[in-house]
Amino acid sequence: MIQLQQLIIFEKVAETSSMNKAAEALFMSQPNLSKAIRNLEKELGIRIFDRTNKGVKLTEDGYRLYKYVKTMHRQLDMIQGISREEAPDNISVSAYPCPVLYRVLGEFYKNNREKHIEVTLKEERVQSIIDSVANLQSDIGIIEVNDVQDKEVARLLKARNMEYNELARDTWYVHVGKNSPLYDNEVIKMEQLVECTVMRAPDDYFSNLSYLFEVDGVHFTQFEKTMFVSDYFTRIRLLNTTDMVCIETTWNEEFEKEIGIRSIPIANCDIQVGMGWIKRKNETLPAKLLEFIEILKRQL
Repeated sequence: MIQLQQLIIFEKVAETSSMNKAAEALFMSQPNLSKAIRNLEKELGIRIFDRTNKGVKLTEDGYRLYKYVKTMHRQLDMIQGISREEAPDNISVSAYPCPVLYRVLGEFYKNNREKHIEVTLKEERVQSIIDSVANLQSDIGIIEVNDVQDKEVARLLKARNMEYNELARDTWYVHVGKNSPLYDNEVIKMEQLVECTVMRAPDDYFSNLSYLFEVDGVHFTQFEKTMFVSDYFTRIRLLNTTDMVCIETTWNEEFEKEIGIRSIPIANCDIQVGMGWIKRKNETLPAKLLEFIEILKRQL
């Protein structure tokens, strides 16, 4: 069985890139430290370090282990701080890129600006959000799920012992800035988009399912010019400065008006997209996280 001390030794070696420096920092002999690392590799069945003439460096498996150990370390710090009055509330959220989140965070901040709260928000795709929540890296996840993805997402959540709570439903629109020739349209046909450069977040398994859609006789595989941009506000800037387009939901029309982006309906588009939050089943959420969710509900 893996011992906590083994992971502490591993973490120190990973951060110093040196067996000798780690042994000095931990007040251990170098042979005993090396033996602990070898035993850890043996128990896990992987090689976690590559030895070089300059020290050691993490392998791909070692880097993955390091991320898990850092997460565990943070959790241990939180456990030790439970009884301390000054310990902060910690909220960690993984979310599908969405403009409504900046309003949620803004209201949450105004409500709690005098309190000691640590908030972490990560923008991710659906698969990564589910993984982050399941692996205890995030407390909750905020996801968008369309018609084609529904069953697959539900199946995965059940397998990971998680639950989904839907908050709102919408459809897809074409998002354009003033540099787009489509900006003044009241409705856009899919055939008008085939020659456009479509901007979207990098694909994962669930986003690939969207290629099964066909709207008004146009299949999504017909879009040949694509730019993948993971950061939502970079996409906004590009919409404002180029003729690229986005095809996505419109959860915050007021915000889009502020930044000069139009959300134009797609002709004959009956695709439904749900937004909701996910969590691990049978787990009680802290009061501040419930407050965050309530603000999200009001903003949608």
